[in-house]
Amino acid sequence: MSALVVLAMVGLWAMLGYLIWRLTFSRVLRRGMVRLSLGTAFAWTWLLAPWADEWLGAREFRRLCEEMPEVKFFGPVAMGPGPFFDEQGQRKLWTQREIESGKSPFAGADIKGAHSRGQDFEAAWRREFERKTTRHRVREWPTPVLEEVNRYFHISSGKLVRESHWLGSPGGWIKRTSGWGNHAPYSCSKERDALSHEAWITY
Repeated sequence: MSALVVLAMVGLWAMLGYLIWRLTFSRVLRRGMVRLSLGTAFAWTWLLAPWADEWLGAREFRRLCEEMPEVKFFGPVAMGPGPFFDEQGQRKLWTQREIESGKSPFAGADIKGAHSRGQDFEAAWRREFERKTTRHRVREWPTPVLEEVNRYFHISSGKLVRESHWLGSPGGWIKRTSGWGNHAPYSCSKERDALSHEAWITY
């Protein structure tokens, strides 16, 4: 559907350009080579102009991504005995890495129990840490760019543990009008550089 919208918009734009050429410049320019040269230049300029903000915006977005701050880590947080450590400082629940990789202390012998411990870890983690997100526009032109800053806090102490940035843009006006820009076709972050959750806590 979006492709049809774009094609219709391009067709209407081309037709409008043709009418402008016929009603203005073509009546003034009579000589063959001059008319052909200027007509070709007008056609290329007219057809490419709607994409100018897309091209300029993509370049600006790449620059902003290169300047994006690194992920900042201010941990680990000392937890002491509780849901994650016993009195001897041994881990009681899975680490996040073990959950994501599918590994567990049960080694596949107790799937139901393994799933339960994974849920216990997630529930305990949400009680200890919270994420606060702020969003604001850093650019309006040539294309809008949204910055999202995610900060993770240790709830009981209020300590900032981690901060990361994300940039997103819906692209130029054609993408925004056609709906292609609804899911931020341009985005970047440095989440890949983040430490796994097991590095967030220590005894």
